[in-house]
Amino acid sequence: MNYIIIIVIVLIALFVVGLVMRRKHNVIIQRLEKNKLQVQHYPIFEELTKVKTLNMNGETEKLFETWRDQWTEVMDIHVIKMDSMLFDAEDYIDRFNFKKASKVEKELEEYLKKCEKIKDQILTELEELVGSEEKNRIEIEQLKEYYRSARKTLLAHQYSFGQALPSLEKLLEEIPAKFEQYDMLTMEGNYLQAREIVLTLTSDAEKFDYFINEIPSIITEIHTKIPNAIQDLKNGQREMEEGSYYLNHLELTEALVQFEKELEQLNEEVKSLNISSVVTRIEKVNDEIDNYYDLLEKEVIAKNYVDKNYEHMYTTIRDVIRVTKEVSEEAEYVQTSYQLTEEEAEIPKIGLKQLEMIQKRYEVLATRVREEQSAYTSLQQELIEISEEIEQIKLQQEDLSDRLKNLRIDENKAQRTATVEFDLKGAY
Repeated sequence: MNYIIIIVIVLIALFVVGLVMRRKHNVIIQRLEKNKLQVQHYPIFEELTKVKTLNMNGETEKLFETWRDQWTEVMDIHVIKMDSMLFDAEDYIDRFNFKKASKVEKELEEYLKKCEKIKDQILTELEELVGSEEKNRIEIEQLKEYYRSARKTLLAHQYSFGQALPSLEKLLEEIPAKFEQYDMLTMEGNYLQAREIVLTLTSDAEKFDYFINEIPSIITEIHTKIPNAIQDLKNGQREMEEGSYYLNHLELTEALVQFEKELEQLNEEVKSLNISSVVTRIEKVNDEIDNYYDLLEKEVIAKNYVDKNYEHMYTTIRDVIRVTKEVSEEAEYVQTSYQLTEEEAEIPKIGLKQLEMIQKRYEVLATRVREEQSAYTSLQQELIEISEEIEQIKLQQEDLSDRLKNLRIDENKAQRTATVEFDLKGAY
């Protein structure tokens, strides 16, 4: 009896599981059938009628036929096949053959994906074709207007484009042929190819617009601003050299010759419309010219500094030498009577040796100034270094002098105190 009960329970459980599985598969089948109906009833043929508004020739005709054949295959073959597969799947489910039902369901999923892909591809290509025709129609008018305006600009301001004018005119001469090619492709229904022409014309227009905006300023730079700057540098160089400036170290003459050669090369680049390269090189030339202006200005500032300070420096050196000698004598005297370290006593001696070397450097500097064969920036730097070293020695001597004075003051106080004490003892 127990065995019978167990068998009944198992059978009931299997039946319940079967019902659950069948319900699950029925839900899947309903979803697949719904998806199939969506594909089946999607108005692709109605969408394809949009092509009828275009020229049904060439590329357009071929695309239309391809799309129609693809969707006809979907409707006449794939949809019928999916109906059959749905029927088989439902039959397997009714017979509780869920393994075969799952296999069919998976195949149905693949079929649906394939049909969806075909549908999406047709719609995308259709939109691209129709959209190309609309974009072409709008943009080609804008391009024609732009090129008419560009031609007027070129004619009205020929001088502004200098040696680039022939190349620019040649570019404009090539444009009408592209417009004719566009018209022919459009009449033949080759809208996608015509789109490529429009994109090329747009790119050419952007490039041409860059040219007519940049070239006038480039021509001004090459023919006016940079030559004027070069001439100013030449004049400045000549005047400064006549005014005793030494400028050979700047190699300015060679640089100016190179600038003039660069201008010749830039002229050729402009003729070839290598404008972006020319812009970069012009910026570099201007930076180098500005740098030479700065270098010349530094020479002027340096000369003013040298003229103002180098003769006075001789007096400063002599004064510091005198003070250092006095400190040295004071140190020798104090060292015999007071507590003074050897290191402190050596400070003025070391200072005198340093001053002797500085004095020799100054004499060399003075000779260079008189000979006028040295850059004033170099003389200024040497003068500044000498001045800093003298100032350092001067401070060392002043510190030692103050130390010696304090020692003597302390000693004098000590002597006075000792005298007072002695007198007090004598009185008692």
